[in-house]
Amino acid sequence: MRKEQARQREIRIAKAEARIKARRAKEAILRATTEAEKRKAHQASRKAEAEKRKVYKESAKVKQVNSSYKKSSTYKYKGSKTISPLSHARVIKKFGTYVDPIYKIKIFNESITLQSNRSNAKVKNVLNGKVVFAGKSSMLGKVVVVSHSKKIHTVYAGLSKIAPTIRVGTKIKKGYVVGKVSRKLLFQATKNSKHINPLELISL
Repeated sequence: MRKEQARQREIRIAKAEARIKARRAKEAILRATTEAEKRKAHQASRKAEAEKRKVYKESAKVKQVNSSYKKSSTYKYKGSKTISPLSHARVIKKFGTYVDPIYKIKIFNESITLQSNRSNAKVKNVLNGKVVFAGKSSMLGKVVVVSHSKKIHTVYAGLSKIAPTIRVGTKIKKGYVVGKVSRKLLFQATKNSKHINPLELISL
């Protein structure tokens, strides 16, 4: 799903660039003074329009994802709530299905995004557990993943810094600082590889 979201962003940028190129090509026709300049400008305009059509056609293919949309496997968490990984924060992106405002396709968001009202905010582990991953991800930046009892895992992504004491295999308590964020934290939770709505797990 994250790959698909990245693909959508790439297409959105490509569409904007294609529109700009096509507009500039048309402006060049108006500025042309000689027949040679006009011919060259018309050729460039036709090429720019063809590229724009190609990009929009690719965008239409992305929209077809809507017809084959499948919701991710989820788990309804009914245990006691725990602390928030980020203090003084609000939810700016919710868990679950939403419709992309650009492509009008359904996307299932497997995490929540929290935004702190403080810069360089500390990110805390929400349950006793053991670090199973601490490092960089091409899509999520700096990430820490913690394994907890009852086959629960929590993911702390988009970190600006991972705490120097965080290492794979390290056992950490609830409230232990795993890193810091500039402002936003992507937080995800699973049980038996099924996604939990993080707001069922934590208290803000």
